[in-house]
Amino acid sequence: MSHARTSPAFAAVAVVALGVVGCTQQTDGTPIETTAPISQAASNDPGMPQVANPKNLEAVSDPCQLLTADQLAQLGTGGKPTHRPSAWGEDTCTWGAKTDGLRVNLAPSTTLNRGLTSVLRTVHKTAPDEVIDGYPMVTSQPLTYSCGIYVSTTSEDVFSLNVDRGDSDRPEHQDTCAVAKQVASMVLSNLPAKN
Repeated sequence: MSHARTSPAFAAVAVVALGVVGCTQQTDGTPIETTAPISQAASNDPGMPQVANPKNLEAVSDPCQLLTADQLAQLGTGGKPTHRPSAWGEDTCTWGAKTDGLRVNLAPSTTLNRGLTSVLRTVHKTAPDEVIDGYPMVTSQPLTYSCGIYVSTTSEDVFSLNVDRGDSDRPEHQDTCAVAKQVASMVLSNLPAKN
């Protein structure tokens, strides 16, 4: 069954608005394993949580280098990635943009220095939802075929991921929030530590 795909321009606007699409898939209630608790910044601002082992998102200038060819094959997406500038001037990367299957958009944010504050306000939440590999994460509001998440790599730097399953009928693509979390874990594993 086909559905209308989001245009790249609309996707860029959604990222700018810090309200990228969320997931509609219901989980079975099984808690997601986490490796470290979220600790709050000295200001006690849940939008700028401290992370025990910060990652250097600025160290990788090309966001298309944040997933390897093997990881893309494991996810079932790929092709030549496309670049677009974000509204705040940083490069973004989209894999699978020219396919009807799984599409992944990655947008780093290292210049705004707002952490998760804006996304928490946009989705009317007071704190991150959970952690992925020790890094605070917020899921944005749900839409039918996609899931958007924001992950803190430091108290000020974040990256957003938007996963759209498109017309993929692969079982592992149906829970797009699970795919987004898997992608986030891969990205985190490819980032160097921040000293």
